[in-house]
Amino acid sequence: MAGGAGVSGARAQDSLLETLMRQQADEMGEGFDAASRTVLMPKSTLPTLSPGTVQTTEQAIPHYERLAAEGGWPFIPPSDKLRLGARHPSVVPMRRRLMAGGDLDVSGNLPDVYDSYVEGAVKRFQARHGLIVDGVAKEGTLAAMNIPVTARLNQLRVNLVRLPRWPARFRHAS
Repeated sequence: MAGGAGVSGARAQDSLLETLMRQQADEMGEGFDAASRTVLMPKSTLPTLSPGTVQTTEQAIPHYERLAAEGGWPFIPPSDKLRLGARHPSVVPMRRRLMAGGDLDVSGNLPDVYDSYVEGAVKRFQARHGLIVDGVAKEGTLAAMNIPVTARLNQLRVNLVRLPRWPARFRHAS
């Protein structure tokens, strides 16, 4: 009887994951800047820890090492005006930060306008960092963006050691 409950529980979990995967196809479907993505858009409906987490972490480390060797990313001065349509000097370093993290396409154009491309990149950043995904760069988002690249690199290295201790279903892609 207990074995049947375990199978039923596994089916329920699989069904839940399938539902979440279907939802993610509809979520945050901005197609206008799809070509500007250099990293996949995480979906806020899925858990942060997934079967691909170890591989993604392993791939991120050399990127962050390069960023650290190049001096990291810029500090973004705080402002309460960092939302769609706003023009502010902090948008330029924000664009550079989002480009460094792969959330915004690298281009030569760095206007100080918080346009739809910046908003979409902020949403990707927020989703990747477990923040509320609203596309507005409020205090929590700016604090996360301003964590130095060396601190993020150290977090990746520590997590790469910790991840194998998680259940096997999260460590291996199915």
